[in-house]
Order: sequence, then C-alpha cells, then structure tokens
Amino acid sequence: MTRCHLLRLISLFVIYCSGCGTTDLIWNPFELESLLPFTGKPIRIAIADADTGVFDTNQWAFIKRESPWGALQRDISVGLLRPVKIEPLKPFQIAAMLKSGRCQYAIISQADVAKFQADGLELTVLARGKVLRRQGVLVAGARTGITSLADIKGKQFAFGPRRDPVLFFAALKKLDEAGVSPSDIQQEFAITGFEGALQNHISSREAAKEIVYRLGTPAGIIEASEYDAYPDTGGIWLPLLYTFSKNQFVELGRTDVIESESIPDAVFVACASAKKRVTEKVRRLLLSLHNRNVDAVHALGFARFESLQNE
Repeated sequence: MTRCHLLRLISLFVIYCSGCGTTDLIWNPFELESLLPFTGKPIRIAIADADTGVFDTNQWAFIKRESPWGALQRDISVGLLRPVKIEPLKPFQIAAMLKSGRCQYAIISQADVAKFQADGLELTVLARGKVLRRQGVLVAGARTGITSLADIKGKQFAFGPRRDPVLFFAALKKLDEAGVSPSDIQQEFAITGFEGALQNHISSREAAKEIVYRLGTPAGIIEASEYDAYPDTGGIWLPLLYTFSKNQFVELGRTDVIESESIPDAVFVACASAKKRVTEKVRRLLLSLHNRNVDAVHALGFARFESLQNE
C-alpha cells in the first residue's frame, strides 16, 4: 500500500467513523476546504438554493450540522478520486455557470431545465430525484414498562433534530393527539442557555441508542424505514459497535406519512462541456447511491436517484 493510499484510508476513516457528537461537525482542525486527499481541478456541481424544507438553514447551518449536500459531495469525490465542490446558487446563476462551463453539473427542477433549454443551453439529464416519503415510529424501551403514549407523561423523550418535520414536529403532533403536551415531557437540564429544552438528537439512530443503551430516556422516535429494517432479535452493544432489533422496543404508534420538501421534480444534469467519461461515472454513482450511502440521498429529501426510464 502506497503512502497516498494510506492517507486516503485515514481520511475516509475520520469522515465516516463518527457518532452523535461528531457527525454534525466533521473533524477538521486545520479548516481545510476538503479532507479528502485528492488533487486537481475540482468537479463543480450547482444546486438550486432554497430556504425551505431540507434546505432550510435553520435545520443545519445555525446549529452547526452538515449541509444537506455534504455527504453527496464526499461520496462523488471518493467515487471519482477527484475533488468535488457543490455550491448552492440561484437559478439564473446556475444557468450562467453551466453555460460558461464553470459548473459541469447541477441539481435543479425540471421547470428550470425547460427554461434553460429554451434559452439555448444544452443539457443532458442523468437522473432524477425520487421524492422521499417519511414516517416516524414512536417507541419505548422493551424493559421500561411503557405500553402507551400516555405513559410518557413525566418522562424524557428522545426526539430527532429540532425542526425536523418527522422526528420533531410530527412526533409532537402524535404525542398531542394522545394527550401528551411538551410541558408533560421531562425537560433537559439547561447547559446551553436554553431553558426547558426537549431532548434532541442528530438522527433517529442516536435516539434509538439513547433509548436502548443509555440510562434515563425510556422513549423516543425512530425513522420508520430504519425501524422496519431491524431484525426481530439480535441487537447488541459492543465497544465501537451497536445494532438494534425490534425486540428491544415496544411500538407505541406511528406518525402520518410526510413527503419531504425538496427541489420540486428534481433532476441531475450535465452541461455540454462536461467530459463524457466523467459524466458516465457520475451517472453510475448517482443511480447506486441509495445502496451505498442512503443517508446522503435522504439528506437531500430524495428516496433515491433513478433513471428517467423508471416510470
């Protein structure tokens, strides 16, 4: 193994081996633009800028979580062995960048594609983003004695990220329907200046870990797609390794199914100046991304990238 290969492996280990305390702030002590040790001219991808839904900056920038496109940027960079830079831009800026070739790719709406093409811009659609439909499962630890949502009164509850439409707002709605208001839930000790704070976690996986493998929080909410994928038995905890199974939980209820608010009718496009060999690699990476790194797709509000031939 060469020194270059070793550096790449170390960088990937630092990026991907992280828990609740580090996934929101990727370890980067020297404030480098990219932790991946790839050199050369970066591949640039523009993404339609918005302040709503998954792109609402209140859900990530102000609480120092990673941007919705951060994981996609790393994944494509690893797949191409090239530096990749994803930039949020307004539609008119994206059109200019694609026309000049400064950006080779973009994630935009089909309406923008039609407008750009009408203005004479040549674009190739590589894939489209299938809208993610999410649901939450409210659960309690199997050994807590909790059998209904009403039993949560006076106890702590593990929510997902604050302002998350499913793991926070939909959970509050479901609890309210069962007669449990936020004031009925035991509050966190205020160590950050926020009095009466509810317990929030960066992901439902971290909420599940809090319920099963830590003390003090008997109930919470988990993504239905994660919970349904758990095996019936066999969840274990070991140093640096923990898994879950359904027999570790009691299911108390499910939220409504919510459609993620993302770029409407989103497509991933390449401009005319993009190299065909690189473009084909990017297309393959996108179409297999949900199998390789589903969190990177879900962060954008998509269930998966799929070919236009999939109707």
